[in-house]
Amino acid sequence: TKQVEAWKKKNSGLSDKELSQLLINGILVVRKTSLGTLSNVTVSVVVDRVLLECQERFSILSHLHCDSGGVHFDKLTEHMHDSKSKEIQDALQHLLLELLEAFGKITADILTKNLHKVLMNTTCETSPSLGLVRKNRDQK
Repeated sequence: TKQVEAWKKKNSGLSDKELSQLLINGILVVRKTSLGTLSNVTVSVVVDRVLLECQERFSILSHLHCDSGGVHFDKLTEHMHDSKSKEIQDALQHLLLELLEAFGKITADILTKNLHKVLMNTTCETSPSLGLVRKNRDQK
């Protein structure tokens, strides 16, 4: 929690939409970095399990789903413009914290230091190539 708060403080002054994007990018970088140590199947299972548990607490996360290709945020980002920004931020932060804890536990904290390091370098402008799956606007 302290690491995530320090990261958010480092990125202070963001709008609600930018803060939500920062949290999304944090989730994506944690997933991608974990793939350097763990298999895609393991990472997908962990993310899926953590997401299911978080969806029980935060219904707004029911707009997310994941598969072996990544976490799909399309439907959630459609809700970022309305009055639910605080709810979305709380839910995304909880998901991020739970993912950090889960990956730390299954690797006996071998990944933890590296995950915190890459998280601290993540911004709201971090490239979507991290695995953010969005609809291709050119497709009909």
